[in-house]
Amino acid sequence: MKSPQAIIVALAAAVVFVAPGAFIHAQSPQPEKKSGSTTAAAARGKRLFQGNCAVCHNDKSDAQKVGPGMKGFAGRRVLSDGTKPTTARLHELIHNGGKQMPAFAGRLGDDQIFDLIAYLRAL
Repeated sequence: MKSPQAIIVALAAAVVFVAPGAFIHAQSPQPEKKSGSTTAAAARGKRLFQGNCAVCHNDKSDAQKVGPGMKGFAGRRVLSDGTKPTTARLHELIHNGGKQMPAFAGRLGDDQIFDLIAYLRAL
């Protein structure tokens, strides 16, 4: 049986190392549950893409404009910056911008960003 001190040290370590990760995960943007299907979200995302993103990105081609082409995006394992295309990372890029990409924080709400992500995942 472990000593009381060993148990206290183990619990303290768990609080120090596990709790911050759980807090960060809880604070990550999560898509809200909406009425409607993923197809409906992708359709809304397509309209948003055409009005906000198409000036710099192709959606029907992988050819580069200002930014990378998005055709086949759903099959990509990494983004051009080497990160994985998780929902949280895509939200962060769209919201805050990237290398040459402007931030859309003031123009698009979270629901709209998640609709854009649904469209990208459908490409």
